[in-house]
Amino acid sequence: MKSAAGIGALLLDGLADTIRVSLTEDPVAEVPVAQELIKACALPAAPTAYNVPVLEKDPYHYERRATDVVKVSGVEIGGANPVKVGVKADAIALTGERRNAEFALASLDEKPVVQFKDAMDIAGFASNPSAVPAGSVFCYTGAEMVSGVRALAAALDAAGRQDPILLYAKIGGTEKETLRVSADIGSLVTDGLGDAVVIDGYKGAKETVLLAFDILQAAYCRRSKTNFISCPSCGRTLYDIQQVMGKIKARFGHLSDISIGIMGCIVNGPGEMADADFGYVGGGPGRITLFEGKTAVKKNIPEEDAIEELVNLIKERGRWQEP
Repeated sequence: MKSAAGIGALLLDGLADTIRVSLTEDPVAEVPVAQELIKACALPAAPTAYNVPVLEKDPYHYERRATDVVKVSGVEIGGANPVKVGVKADAIALTGERRNAEFALASLDEKPVVQFKDAMDIAGFASNPSAVPAGSVFCYTGAEMVSGVRALAAALDAAGRQDPILLYAKIGGTEKETLRVSADIGSLVTDGLGDAVVIDGYKGAKETVLLAFDILQAAYCRRSKTNFISCPSCGRTLYDIQQVMGKIKARFGHLSDISIGIMGCIVNGPGEMADADFGYVGGGPGRITLFEGKTAVKKNIPEEDAIEELVNLIKERGRWQEP
């Protein structure tokens, strides 16, 4: 999913001649994912030309688009709020399978949501912004989400409007569709666009909400669970990284706001996990070095003791939670 959000965002801009997806698995497993990602992010034919504004973005600096606060089902989206995750359902108490969602969206035709289905809709708004009342939530539901939402944001900016944007996607359960929606939403939130996300039709309601949160986390937009940063297996890896990764996920996967790097060797490990809160790095045969940020804090720990030593380190820093 991280590869889909990162590499997919570039593929959707027509950038790349070759790609490599990195997974903590047998390297052979990386190739099919890369091939599916290329298929999922295939560029469309040239769209019909309409008088739609073009979004100007500086690719070297992240800045979230400034928006006003608008309530959807009683929940504030936009402004300084994090990107919220909703579910396509009646605006009732979010219980049962929907309890992880932050708001319910009964219909895309229900105020304050305003639906834009294609470039012609956007061009119509651009020529007459007052036709859509201020304080609306703009939602693009047409083909090619990235170009559509960018055009919508450009039209809003040209009109001097700060209405929030809802990112909506209706998908099935195939891997290709999952990769594409990860690339679409990942690309947009990386551009600072989008104040709420609703994915519709993916498996059950609970899985749909979790997918939305996972995409936001993969794009480093919002953290909702433990973030693991791990390297692929290679000749320098000093332990069975797939097996250790499984053990670390089982031991630390309940932590809600922490990032852990699992790296096979000291050569590339510290650089690749530079933004992790804590790191588990192969320091030598049978030995592990534990990091806090970029600093090695415990060295040459026997591998059999390393996971519990990492637990102790997180406890010492006051960031441990019991499952």
